[in-house]
Amino acid sequence: MSEKSVNQVCCGILQGIKANTIPDCKFLATLDFSGNNLKDDVSDLLQLLSLCISLRILNLSGTGINIDKLWGSLIYGGLQLEILKLAGCQTGRRNKESAQQMKEYFSTAVALKELDFSNTTLNADILKALLLGLASNQQLKPFTLHLNNICDRSSMAVLETCLIGVDVCTLSLKDNNLDSELLPVVLATSQMHHLTKLDLSGANFPNCKRGAKNTTMVSNILLEIVKLVGEDDSVSFNTILCCVM
Repeated sequence: MSEKSVNQVCCGILQGIKANTIPDCKFLATLDFSGNNLKDDVSDLLQLLSLCISLRILNLSGTGINIDKLWGSLIYGGLQLEILKLAGCQTGRRNKESAQQMKEYFSTAVALKELDFSNTTLNADILKALLLGLASNQQLKPFTLHLNNICDRSSMAVLETCLIGVDVCTLSLKDNNLDSELLPVVLATSQMHHLTKLDLSGANFPNCKRGAKNTTMVSNILLEIVKLVGEDDSVSFNTILCCVM
């Protein structure tokens, strides 16, 4: 659909809500606009998200939407979301208010089962807000988190320091060009007690293939991965999948 068509759909649902022909928007459980252009006017969508407390699945992947705009609405209407897909979207310039809203949302969401930010570049402030919000949330059961190709230079170190408290069962970190940050990240995942699947495939080893120093680094990384898989005192680590080559 065109951006205009998406807005018309949202506007129509909103009019139904306001006219009480769609009381509380109770029927709407899934909203999927993936692949449609949503880079400009999304005011009707944001208003809809703030009202539809019944929404369980939201997929805006590949829309190019600025995700900074979403959190103020999702805090009101999106706390029951089970699946949130924001792959291939974008963020704006560093904005403390947006980061705080993002942290607040992820610290209060109650039903998340799958979260996907793949191919959406997250700066250090945004990634920190995401991970700290999730880490502080005691209501969530172990969930799936896709963070493929999300790191810029400023955000790589955030993974090392903020991943530890996030209670995930599946974690995907493909194509983040982690290089020297990969070992600390693997060490951080060793403290994620419900982790059963870890994907480090793709471009995470591009500069670790030549020289004695890099060979040692790769050996240390692989040793830590072996420890994860063979951990005796934790059944949860026995089925971890690590695709590193």
